[in-house]
Amino acid sequence: VVWFDKRMGPEIGTSTRVARADIRNRADANNYDCWDSTRNVSSLLLVLQEWGLFKHHTVGNPRYRGNLFTMQLPHNTAVLVEKESRIEWSVDMWTTKYLQPPDVMLVEQWLKED
Repeated sequence: VVWFDKRMGPEIGTSTRVARADIRNRADANNYDCWDSTRNVSSLLLVLQEWGLFKHHTVGNPRYRGNLFTMQLPHNTAVLVEKESRIEWSVDMWTTKYLQPPDVMLVEQWLKED
């Protein structure tokens, strides 16, 4: 994911992106919102899966959290699933700035984060 970020950032103008960019950043073209980062990371993981590079994981469906009634903004993340245990892991690039590793944690924990 970091390689993808390094390779694509200069090409598409996101090499100055900040962590946790959302509607408060006024759709700044230099940033990804969580929808963009989920789509990008999920697409990258699907390519890696298609190339046979995952031995113990498969790409899962993206996950969602958020509740506007409690002032929690909506948020998405890409997901990897362990083949044997079916445990889901979030791969969240939105929470980090350019060239930082994504936050990776159990989806169960990710759902409880702010």
